Amino acid sequence: MLGRQMVFNPVISVVYSRKVDSLMGMHGLGGRLGTRIVEPQGFIFDHAAQFFTVSDLRFAELVNGWIEKGVVQQWQGTLGEIEPGGQFSPLPTSPPRYISVNGMRSLADSILSESKMVEVMRPCWISTLEPFNGMWHLSENGKPRGNFDAIVIAHNGKCANRLLASSGLPLIARQMKRLELSSIWALLAAFEDPLPLTSPFEGAFVKGLDALSWMANNSAKLSSTQGSPHCWTFFSTAAFGKRNKVPQENIPSVTAEKVTTLMLEAVETALGLSKGSLKKPIYTRVQLCKRVIANEKENAPFVS
Repeated sequence: MLGRQMVFNPVISVVYSRKVDSLMGMHGLGGRLGTRIVEPQGFIFDHAAQFFTVSDLRFAELVNGWIEKGVVQQWQGTLGEIEPGGQFSPLPTSPPRYISVNGMRSLADSILSESKMVEVMRPCWISTLEPFNGMWHLSENGKPRGNFDAIVIAHNGKCANRLLASSGLPLIARQMKRLELSSIWALLAAFEDPLPLTSPFEGAFVKGLDALSWMANNSAKLSSTQGSPHCWTFFSTAAFGKRNKVPQENIPSVTAEKVTTLMLEAVETALGLSKGSLKKPIYTRVQLCKRVIANEKENAPFVS
């Protein structure tokens, strides 16, 4: 049905006369398929989606194609749950968990490179959408960005609400306002030495800690070698994110230091280490990720 697609950075896809444009902001392609590469050190972190599973046969066909092309592989490392004190319990290996070979964002890059229908343009941050002559008129801070037949908004609730305020769609706008935003802190940390694990694992859901809900060894997951550095991704709980919420585009340095300290202390607790015994990372970065949690009562599968 569609001829050519154009993808901008992250937020709106629009359709007009057999063509799709996706209008994006400042960051790279991928969205939840987010990978941060730190140069010149070569540190690599999956800082959003950590893996994915397959439950739909149609999606399974796509994944099998990606595996054949060497883009995706099954995550063979041990995953499990860890409780304070270092008690680790491995999870069943079924269903299989899949990762992108060179970091999750490389999957988005690969999909883009294989399509003649897609062109990426950024930066472009749509500030207004308005109905116009049976079409949608989009603009960026007063600059027209075109008229389109249909739009798809892939954005967090707050920004989606702002865009929908002038859309002339009051029912959808009210439904979006009922969605709940959840904030999660992500800490990216590189260590010179391996973390002292009581049981070897590459990823773990953390139980019973407020500042830590997930930890994963990117270096082990994405590489066949186990040499230095050791790059880990840590996620907080939503409750911790809510209590330490700040503007995600401009995180105060004092907040970044506080969150980093609390999350590293939680790592020590999870691994059964004494406070202050974890060697200081050679690199850290925190970011606040916001996601929408749809109320089940909304019965709106297109809102996620």
